[in-house]
Amino acid sequence: MLQLACSTQHYQRRFGTCCSGSPAPLVVRNNRLLTLMTAELAAARLRTTYRQHIRVGKVIPNAHDPAVRDTLLLVSTAADQLKIFTNQHNSFLFQASITSRAVSFGKGIRVGASQAMFCQAFGLSPRYEIYQVIESPEAGYSITFFFKAGVLSRVEYQVHSSD
Repeated sequence: MLQLACSTQHYQRRFGTCCSGSPAPLVVRNNRLLTLMTAELAAARLRTTYRQHIRVGKVIPNAHDPAVRDTLLLVSTAADQLKIFTNQHNSFLFQASITSRAVSFGKGIRVGASQAMFCQAFGLSPRYEIYQVIESPEAGYSITFFFKAGVLSRVEYQVHSSD
């Protein structure tokens, strides 16, 4: 059973208000579903997918170990924008807005998929235009799926911090 994370008011305070007039999103807190939807968003896979579009944004000292340098990699295409943090120990996706079919979001779902296929694949109600799956309302990460006319049009990924 999916667990609703919080009220619409909490969503609006934490993640921003929807486009005016749009129905409230379905906000789901389900780590298993979130892991399934984001499995193909591993930094190494994204670096391969977007290798021709990667540029170094900035290099900064690591907050925990001054001997380590953190690098922000920026990916910019006509359809997609991504930010990836990397250093010699780890790499992870920090933020993304994806409108191309370049990335899969589990069970073969890509931008352009029908809402019916998406909802059937993930066991969600087809009554919404926006679906957000979160790790925690306070921190962690989220992935948000936007539908227009029954078709997946955009996916946003965001790491949230409690700071």
